[in-house]
Amino acid sequence: MELPKAIVWRIIRAMDLAYLVLRLHPNSALVQDGWFRSFRENKPVDRSGRAIPWLTYPFINFIESRLTQDLRVFEYGCGNSTIWFSKRVSEMISLEHDSSWAQRISPQLPSNSKIIVRDLSDGYVEEISKHGLFDIVIIDGRMRLECGHQSLNSLSPNGVVIWDDSNLSDFNEGYSFFSRYGFRELSFYGMVPAIFISSQTSILYRNNNCLGI
Repeated sequence: MELPKAIVWRIIRAMDLAYLVLRLHPNSALVQDGWFRSFRENKPVDRSGRAIPWLTYPFINFIESRLTQDLRVFEYGCGNSTIWFSKRVSEMISLEHDSSWAQRISPQLPSNSKIIVRDLSDGYVEEISKHGLFDIVIIDGRMRLECGHQSLNSLSPNGVVIWDDSNLSDFNEGYSFFSRYGFRELSFYGMVPAIFISSQTSILYRNNNCLGI
């Protein structure tokens, strides 16, 4: 009988087999980026245990040096990304539909960041319009197509959109929508923390954008 994948991963984590590979290849990218630790702890962290976004490693490596303390960020869907971004920008507002998850993340945030909880059927998509213009909007929660459409009017003139799981065909209409308004797509495909499956994170941007692309 074949074991479910979730059980297999729990067994591997419990036996700490990844530690053997770490000892054999201490200079591998998986060690340097912290993938082994994130796999062991089953959450997105770096090799020192600090929170990192659950986005692709190529994207994280690209954007980290481009973030500045004058940027305002709005995020659909909170998590370790909220913690990571908030330490690198001026203001971070994250929108979450799951109140229990928001309560777990909120105590870890600095004073320049907050999480707003909205039910998916009660103003979730439209919440962004209440908070002015943002330099970065992160689409990584529920109702992504609707959130993408709504975010356009809340972008600053040099604003960009970060869209996670952009390799999924379900979101093609969203990318086409931004393309019609002059946005181009820069995609980063590769591994993500904690799991074996590769994914893609994309930046949708125009000329003279805040990231200097």
